[in-house]
Amino acid sequence: MRWVRIARKDIRDAIRTRTLLIVVALFALIGGAMGYLSTTTGEPSTLAETLPLVAVGSMTLFVPIVALGVSYESIVGPRTSGALQFLLGLPYSRGDYALGTYVGRATIVAVGVLSAFVALAVGAGVRGIVVSPSTTLLACLLVVALGVVFVAIGLSISLSARSTGAAGALAFGAFLVLFFFWSSLPGAIAYLANGFSAPETLPGWAPYVRSLNPVASVQLLLDYVAGPATSAGGFVGVGVDSPTLAVAVVLGWMTVVPAVAFRRFRDDDL
Repeated sequence: MRWVRIARKDIRDAIRTRTLLIVVALFALIGGAMGYLSTTTGEPSTLAETLPLVAVGSMTLFVPIVALGVSYESIVGPRTSGALQFLLGLPYSRGDYALGTYVGRATIVAVGVLSAFVALAVGAGVRGIVVSPSTTLLACLLVVALGVVFVAIGLSISLSARSTGAAGALAFGAFLVLFFFWSSLPGAIAYLANGFSAPETLPGWAPYVRSLNPVASVQLLLDYVAGPATSAGGFVGVGVDSPTLAVAVVLGWMTVVPAVAFRRFRDDDL
């Protein structure tokens, strides 16, 4: 599988340029600080179960920023420099390059997230708190899923953009919309559909549109597992209370969005 070689090259490049080291160090610092400082309050038996889940909410903003940062230039950067054209002259297809880059960047983010939860367990252990392995694994998977979603978004932007400047602006815009404006999207659509006047009540599809936000979906899964007390709170609003839909939305952002972007990249003139 040629895309595996691309993924390995991507990870080696991240090691050589110290990108992976920086990501791991940042995540480990944050995770270790949360593990060490959060143990100053609460019962040890309670903290052993809740601390990893609280960390999910605490990393909800940080992880997407890192994921977008390592992915938004992943395709458009080599494309504008000419390195992509050279690589495609070798026995690699555009699909090999896109999939390998996706897997490579997702691996970088996943390793960073894993280091955060290892450091959290160590930091808590220094204070005498042994966090639950099963809860820690579940929390880690939720954060990895969020990170991979934003790698998919960054990759999709990079597949579609023609310059690194445009990719950066689109990545910043996507972050703002998903975190701060998505909950207002149904109201805006209803306003336009109602002839530029506010409807008396929002239509029945409004909660489903809100639920298409991947951050809201991860937040809903966290609420479902641990209760709203550990949630990221009011960043993105609420949608349909369906864990099944939340899982489908997360998987859709991981697969459908980059697949659509790749179709344009595949047919584009480099």
